[in-house]
Amino acid sequence: MDKNVDLKDVLHVLRKDPYVTALQKLRRMGVLQKHSIQSELGEWVAQKIFGGTRMGSTHPTYDLVGTDKKTYQIKTHNRLETHLNRCSSVGHKHADIYVIFLLREDLSLDKALGGTLKELQESNALRLDKHGQKLHWGMMPELTPEKARELGALDIEPLKVWKNSVSKKSPSDSI
Repeated sequence: MDKNVDLKDVLHVLRKDPYVTALQKLRRMGVLQKHSIQSELGEWVAQKIFGGTRMGSTHPTYDLVGTDKKTYQIKTHNRLETHLNRCSSVGHKHADIYVIFLLREDLSLDKALGGTLKELQESNALRLDKHGQKLHWGMMPELTPEKARELGALDIEPLKVWKNSVSKKSPSDSI
């Protein structure tokens, strides 16, 4: 990962460039490893926040292994009013820390959620249903700068930048 790549530049590319051009630029910038913009953007930002190594498709359970060797599973979703599914599938194996980024239509951050395996199990945010383990968003703690530090964040600035990056032409939305 190029430490000099700025989140504002990444969001500018995503909002202004045609899709194929944006993919090419984001690969050169080290943001994308393949071509899944939404999920890889979340993983890339998590790496900027927590440090460590992105696992890409090489590991079926973890998206990131932090410099402290903690494992992270990162989920990124569009937060649309029509999105009725308020949970994320996380499989049967467990990471140490779970982070969910909920995005607005313009790819700015609407809300970040996060917690340790233990606290998510205790709060019943992580539970098993007939389709596997699910993280229920409404029961997860918000990933505030303080919570991010508690979970091992090395740099909370990307979280703040992303939260404040609403596109000028984006309608204000809230759920």
